[in-house]
Amino acid sequence: MSYTSRHLASLTLAFAVTASAALADNKEDRAFKCDTPDLSGLSLPDVVENLLPANVVIQAKPNLTELQILSGVGTVFPTPPPSWGSGFIIDPNGLMVTAAHVVNNGDVESVTVTTYDPHAANNLGEKFTATLVGVDTVSDTAVLKINPNPENVSRRFNCVNFGDSSKLRMGETAYALGAPLEQGFSLSVGLVSNSDRIIPTKLFEDGYEEFLFDYIQTDAAVNLGNSGGLGFDNYGLAMGIVQMIISSDGGNVGLGLLLPIDDAKEVIHELIQDGRVIRAGLGVQVSGIDSNMANTLKLQEGEGVVIRSIVENEATAKTGLQVDDVVLNIGDTPIKSRIQFARLIADHEPGDEIRVQILRKGLMETLDITLPDREDALKETPEAVPAPPPPTASATPEAEVPTAEAPPEAEAPPPAAPQILVTPAPPAYYFEPG
Repeated sequence: MSYTSRHLASLTLAFAVTASAALADNKEDRAFKCDTPDLSGLSLPDVVENLLPANVVIQAKPNLTELQILSGVGTVFPTPPPSWGSGFIIDPNGLMVTAAHVVNNGDVESVTVTTYDPHAANNLGEKFTATLVGVDTVSDTAVLKINPNPENVSRRFNCVNFGDSSKLRMGETAYALGAPLEQGFSLSVGLVSNSDRIIPTKLFEDGYEEFLFDYIQTDAAVNLGNSGGLGFDNYGLAMGIVQMIISSDGGNVGLGLLLPIDDAKEVIHELIQDGRVIRAGLGVQVSGIDSNMANTLKLQEGEGVVIRSIVENEATAKTGLQVDDVVLNIGDTPIKSRIQFARLIADHEPGDEIRVQILRKGLMETLDITLPDREDALKETPEAVPAPPPPTASATPEAEVPTAEAPPEAEAPPPAAPQILVTPAPPAYYFEPG
């Protein structure tokens, strides 16, 4: 497999937090209880040595698409190789976390995980199969369950406790521990470059743009395939999940991004409970109000958001919202940005009722909306397929078929005016899975 292929290699990112972030602050906020000892006060080599057994390499074999099957993949052409990524174990019984794209957003035929072995080549030790528990493409998070081998079904795995990522600060040290570029486990170091980087989650869902999370940014080495790994602090507590890079050419330029563990906790719990994250949604894309628009609408700059597009389906039709509506308030909360708007909606459950104040064609209106499930709100209504024309009667060989006179030729339309197509320049950078 070529290094330039975008298969996912394993990585773990570690973050050193200040001494003021006491271990006691985190003990009551752990999602799962592990047998990991108290690592506070240990040297970095000792912390890493204790956490390595809780890290795994993941190989996910994707399901073939119908087009691949029809084109002979697996028979005439070779089957695509499995993706390569990393994850970390969060429960002694083998529950583990990774990035959703490592497991092809759940569309996989099989998943194999490899545990750490200090005596094996590249530290790649025992192999296990894993079962998918749940996937959330919005946060790019997946939960899997390692299946113990038959000869040791009661095996307990090393695992990692959760920390408090809200304590991370710009300038703290970042350690990267994993197996990038399909290599053995290795350690690199950098800084927390930003603890609340905002990027659109449309990276994981084509064409739909939201801003639901503030990501941790680091310049610790994140190369092609560095996804699903663990971010942890000086006490060995999980602080984030490695997910993607910002790059101008697809390679590492020192801009790695992690989902903070505080956001991941809620997602992980819901995936374990329901197999998916249930969010409310409106199926709309919005933009902020700039100064020109504010003057036209007699609003203050930054007051409200304007609806630019709506997914057409039954769920969104029931909301009563229309393109060009300006959303000013949700309940008693004034709307100031599209980020705030998206997060307010996503914080609700489907079926919740909200009161929305809008400006429509210069008039104030209030809508009482029952929020639909986000997945329903984003489903495109399939286009109606026209019915085939009714069959015409066939003439028998003996019958003479009358010939209709040809209609007069229509005048040819005048030549269309030449169009000038403006092609936007390629972006200076783009996001892609690590």
